[in-house]
Amino acid sequence: MSITDKEVFKDYYNDTLGELIEYDKNNDSNILEVLKYYLENNGSVQKTAEHFYVHRNSINYRLNKVQDILDMDISDLDNRIQLRLAFMVRDMLD
Repeated sequence: MSITDKEVFKDYYNDTLGELIEYDKNNDSNILEVLKYYLENNGSVQKTAEHFYVHRNSINYRLNKVQDILDMDISDLDNRIQLRLAFMVRDMLD
């Protein structure tokens, strides 16, 4: 992969999830990882809550926060694909 390709991927990742990255930094939270786990588990709030050892209402609150920050409906399939792709790009760049 060339440097230009890496920059394109990095830009995609930052454009898609950059606001959540900033939110986590500013609020000492893990909302980005909650979203990643939620998406990897086909939108299961219960599995996500169990993984993070919190009540499902806490996960719902965080997911609503994600939607507010990104101004995106995360129940929409196209949006989920976009978000999953951004996480795949992150994993590829690491």
